[in-house]
Amino acid sequence: GEAAPAGAPRNVQAFQVDLADGAEGGGKALSACLAEFRPDVVVNCAAIARPRECEADPKGTAAINVPSALVRALAADAALSNCLVVQISTDVVYDGDE
Repeated sequence: GEAAPAGAPRNVQAFQVDLADGAEGGGKALSACLAEFRPDVVVNCAAIARPRECEADPKGTAAINVPSALVRALAADAALSNCLVVQISTDVVYDGDE
């Protein structure tokens, strides 16, 4: 794990996983973090919100912006089935025409 943000309670643990690695990389790393820390709450702050970057790499963007790996990792571990997941979003809105 990484150091928790300054001023965070002692029982807060931060960790970073590269979700762009997909199921083989990010998914396994995420499962390992969840198994090690056994969290009651997971706050997912991962996002790519720069339209040009999203358009240039739709698959990589989806791997980060759609938290499927996180949900699968939580669902795979029965002991974490009551874990609260908080998904942070952006205020970026697309009209869907492009």
